[in-house]
Amino acid sequence: MEITASIVSVGSWNPRIFTPEWVSTNVFSMPEGDTMNIALNEKQMNLTYAWKGIQLLMTDRGIEMKTDAKSMDVLIQMEEIYKHLYEVLPFTPITAVGYNLNLTLAKDEFEKTKIAGIIKPQTIDVYTSNSQTFSAVKDGAIRSFDVRNSGSVAEIRCNFHYVTPPKGQDGTSIFKIIITELANFLGYELTF
Repeated sequence: MEITASIVSVGSWNPRIFTPEWVSTNVFSMPEGDTMNIALNEKQMNLTYAWKGIQLLMTDRGIEMKTDAKSMDVLIQMEEIYKHLYEVLPFTPITAVGYNLNLTLAKDEFEKTKIAGIIKPQTIDVYTSNSQTFSAVKDGAIRSFDVRNSGSVAEIRCNFHYVTPPKGQDGTSIFKIIITELANFLGYELTF
């Protein structure tokens, strides 16, 4: 099982604010002596920052934070970093926030889920679909699970789309909510 995650915040973030010194202090809140990796996004001429497995990327439309989710702690840390960034820049016009979780299951793992029998290739003329999307509106978010089954692996892409930055119910992490709902949807315990 492989899991990656991201938070995408669409809006008018000002990339000129995001200098290395400002990011280390105001985004990552790095302890004295810690270092981060910095790379140039040549397509958009913006910097990408990475610290403790979490990347911060600037785009034309906003910011994206992403990570390979090695543990729930990394997901929660990324979520806390995003919340802190929003608190530091509260007047940034934001039009949407997406919490995304991408899960890849091997064939034998996917066959243990309760949806394995539902996702079958369908063909219309020369077009074949190996995917299906399930969605709902709940707690102010459009929630969707896009399941693609290639036969050898299954990819499940989860997106919780909010109009404004969300607040977890009773302080609960949005990623914990996503993982709980995904496990219920799949009928399969997610361990990582």
